[in-house]
Amino acid sequence: MIGSSRLEGADTIVAIATPPGQGALGTVRISGPAARRLARELFRPWRKVPVFPPDRVAVSGTALAPASPGDPAPATAERPSSVDRMEPLDHGVLVFFPAADSPTGEDLVEITLHGSPVVLALFAAAAQACGARQARPGEFSYRAFLNGRLDAVQAEAIDDLVRARTAHQARVAHGQQTGALARAVEPARQALVDWLARLEGSIEFGATEDEDFLRRKDLVSGLAALAASLDGLLAQAGRGLLLNRGVRVVLAGEVNAGKSTLFNAWLERDRAIVSESPGTTRDILEAEVAWEGLPVMLVDTAGERTGVSPAAGTGMDPVEQEGQRRGAAARIDADLVIWLLDSTVSPAVPLPPPVAGEAERLLVMSKADLVVPRDGMVVAGLDPGNPLAVSVRTGAGLDDLKRAALALLAPGWDRRERPLVTRLRQQGCLQRAVTALTEARELAASGAGEELIVVPLGDVLTALAALTGRGDLEEVYDRVFSSFCIGK
Repeated sequence: MIGSSRLEGADTIVAIATPPGQGALGTVRISGPAARRLARELFRPWRKVPVFPPDRVAVSGTALAPASPGDPAPATAERPSSVDRMEPLDHGVLVFFPAADSPTGEDLVEITLHGSPVVLALFAAAAQACGARQARPGEFSYRAFLNGRLDAVQAEAIDDLVRARTAHQARVAHGQQTGALARAVEPARQALVDWLARLEGSIEFGATEDEDFLRRKDLVSGLAALAASLDGLLAQAGRGLLLNRGVRVVLAGEVNAGKSTLFNAWLERDRAIVSESPGTTRDILEAEVAWEGLPVMLVDTAGERTGVSPAAGTGMDPVEQEGQRRGAAARIDADLVIWLLDSTVSPAVPLPPPVAGEAERLLVMSKADLVVPRDGMVVAGLDPGNPLAVSVRTGAGLDDLKRAALALLAPGWDRRERPLVTRLRQQGCLQRAVTALTEARELAASGAGEELIVVPLGDVLTALAALTGRGDLEEVYDRVFSSFCIGK
C-alpha cells in the first residue's frame, strides 16, 4: 500500500523508467520536492544557463555517479549531499518539469542516458545516495492520481497502453488515458448530484412559495434516463474486457490434418514444423496474432489418433502420449477449439467425444484443394454440421474461417468500436451503480419517502466516485446551497 492521503511533504523518489535490458537510450525519473536539487548535484550542463535546471527545456550535459563501489555514503540530515565524491558517468539530456505542469503534480526530472543497465543503475544509486529513495511499483502514476493529474481509469489506461499487443488495444487505451470513460460518465454523475441535491433540499427544507425542490414524476423519468445511459456503458463492457485479455484458440484434430500448416499460415511464418509424416507436432506451440484488433493466442496441438486413449497410451510412445494429454488440457483452457477434419480421408474419421470442460468446437474441412467438388460442395466422408472448407495452399476459405471464429468468440465485434470499459473493476463499479439506481427508481415510482430514495442514490454516487476515484457526497451539499436561495 503506497498511501491514501495527499502527498504533502512527500519524499523524493527515483526509478529507471525504461524496460530492463540494453538499448540505445534509457531514462531515469526523479519526482518530489528534492528533484530540482538532485538535478543540480547529479548533472553538469555543457553550456552555461542563467538558471539550472530551466523549466521544460532539454539541457545536454554530463551525469555524475559514485566515484567507487560503496561511495558516496548515504546522505544524512547533517550531510544531505555528497556530490564532491562523484565522478562523470555518461553524457545525457535532462529535462525539468515544475510541479505546476508536471505529469506527477510534483517537481519532476527526467534524465536520458545511454541505455546500459549498469549506467542507469549507477545513476539511480547516486540519486538515492543524495536523498531520494527507490520508487515502488506504480508510484509515479499513484502520485499523479493523488495530485489530480489522473483519475483511476486513466491510471489503469497507462498500464493498458504499455501492455497493448495490438494497434486497436493501444487506441482504446489512449482514449481512456485522455479521459473518455470519465467524460462519458460525467453527465450522468452531474445529473445524479442534481437529483440528490433536490431530494436533500426537499427533505431538509420542504417546498416553499419560491422553491419547489422536487416533482415526483420528473424524478422517476430522470432516474430512468440516468439508468439508460449507464446501461449503455455496461452493455459494451463484455467486448472491452475481451479486448483487454484476448482469447485462446486451439487448433486440434487428427494427425496430419493440417493443423500446423494452418498455424503457420495465420502467423505468416514457419513457426511449426510441417511434414507429411503423421505426428510431427508432439508438444504445444503458442503464438499471438491479431484478428480485427482482437489479440488471439493461437495454440497448435499434437494430432489425435482416433480409438487411442491418451491415458492408456496404446499405439503411442511416452512422448506422444504426453502430447495427447497436453492437447486435451489446452482444449479445456481455450475459448474456442478449431477442429480440423481431413477432406481427403474417406470414409472420414469419426469425431472423438469432447473431454470434460472442453471449449466449443468449430469444425473445419482442411485440404479442400485436394478434393474434387460436387455441386459446389466439398466431397468428404463426413459432413458434421456442414463445416467450413479451407485450403491453406490456395488461401481459399481462410478469411471465412476467421470470421466464423470471431462470430463465436466475440459476437458483434467491430474494430471501429472503441469500448470505454475494459477492466473488471470498472465493470463492477458500473454494475453497482446500475443496481442501486434501479432500486432508487423503483422506490420513487412506488411513492416511497424521499429519505428512502436518497440511500440507494448515495450508493450510485459512491460507485461512480469509485469508478474514477473522484467526487464524494460533499458535492451534493455544495450543490444544495449553491443552486438554491437557502439561508440568504
